[in-house]
Amino acid sequence: EPFWESPFGKGRPGWHIECSVMSMKNLGQTIDIHGGAKDLIFPHHENEIAQSEAASGKPFVNYWLHTGLLTIENEKMSKSMGNFIIIPDLLRQYDPKVFRFFIAGMHYSSGVDFSKDAMQKTKASLEKINNFIQTLHEIGAEGNDNKEISGLIVDSARQQFIKDMDNDFNTPKAMACIFDFVREINRAMADKRLSKKDAENVLAFMKELDSIFNAFEFGQKKEEIPSDVAGLVKQRELARKNKDFKKSDELRDAISTKGFIVADTPEGQKIRKK
Repeated sequence: EPFWESPFGKGRPGWHIECSVMSMKNLGQTIDIHGGAKDLIFPHHENEIAQSEAASGKPFVNYWLHTGLLTIENEKMSKSMGNFIIIPDLLRQYDPKVFRFFIAGMHYSSGVDFSKDAMQKTKASLEKINNFIQTLHEIGAEGNDNKEISGLIVDSARQQFIKDMDNDFNTPKAMACIFDFVREINRAMADKRLSKKDAENVLAFMKELDSIFNAFEFGQKKEEIPSDVAGLVKQRELARKNKDFKKSDELRDAISTKGFIVADTPEGQKIRKK
């Protein structure tokens, strides 16, 4: 094997020393955060600490963030099993924002099990948030001027979110906080208590959250509604005016079978793809 002569025997190149040298050269003798999977704790990270601190006499790292390992459909990822997926292939199959949201939904120190089912569930959850954002855009444009009610709700959610993230980057709890917030605002929308100003406040908070996750969609989408679906929507509107709620429900189901969801809002019926 390649080696260098040294006073204490043959010295061989090692990736432990490479990491210490590169870190200290580019980031200084003490770095704030060092990542890496749990399988690198021994011997790699322990060697980095020993050699770096022996050389500098200073702490090498302030915070170690050791991540859990990745499995695919509950199996260890390996080339021999052919159950691995590379990033370019992943991004051809999935929206990168869905994948980012999937990863953020688990604590960094936990194992991650990648599966099609998990990605589909994440996609559905993210679509709920994006549909919520679309509704806020509509209220901001067309809503009422009721008294603002969102201030305390937003402040409470922000405080809880910060508390969860400050607790060792507890992203699963932070995500749960976001969904609790969305549910509470949705209830206010259903009760017609949300004003234009509220919609603006909530949108601003959602953008604040997205500055961390970069997963939400804020552009207003114009749904293309097929003529047959649009006809059913008009029939349902007439049924509701006539207080024929049985027929209204039947038409809602018919619209749903065609891949669309209709929602009743203070401004009338709103329709979007499932």
